[in-house]
Amino acid sequence: MDLTEQTDVFSGKNVEEAIAAGLAALSLSRDQVEVEVLDEGARGVFGIGGRSATVRLVPGSSSTYQAEAVSH
Repeated sequence: MDLTEQTDVFSGKNVEEAIAAGLAALSLSRDQVEVEVLDEGARGVFGIGGRSATVRLVPGSSSTYQAEAVSH
């Protein structure tokens, strides 16, 4: 599968943690992916009923990523 066609969904306590988890898993930097926030999450009341934040990372549209893909 071509990396430009790959999309992955990641979650974390907040949006920033979800993005960081995804970038680490994909071994990419922030400027090498497009981020789509699927769910910003919620803290819940007294820690009960909270939801994790969920993001979709799509590698590819930046020129930096494309230059690296060509060099590999």
